[in-house]
Amino acid sequence: MAEYGGNILLDQGFKNVWQDGKIVGFQVRVLISYYRGVPFSLIGGYDIEVDGELFTSDQVNFSVDGVNFYTLEELGPKIDEVWEYGVKAYLRVNKIGGLKRGLHDVKVVSRVDVPYMGPVPITTYQSRKMTVV
Repeated sequence: MAEYGGNILLDQGFKNVWQDGKIVGFQVRVLISYYRGVPFSLIGGYDIEVDGELFTSDQVNFSVDGVNFYTLEELGPKIDEVWEYGVKAYLRVNKIGGLKRGLHDVKVVSRVDVPYMGPVPITTYQSRKMTVV
């Protein structure tokens, strides 16, 4: 799997997620790995690895507005909602206690299904060191 695009993982927005006074997970912000927008139904999933701990697509929820989050399964039938090129999306992982404050090694793997590319999704990844404050 080759790194394509290279700028899908954003520094801003890497943080723990709070709910009812407790940390219930963490999120990262990403850009689409394709050169134009795609319907939500073509988002093939995301894997996130933090400090060697892997969170697979079935553990990652996706949102473009930061309010409405969808599982990979819920994205499938959403053919009328589009993630436009340049829009920063949210990837959220449920993890009680979230991540420790400080520097982390983060890797995001993105899969986008493109109809004219055949049955194999475009797979992109980016790794970087990021800080939770």
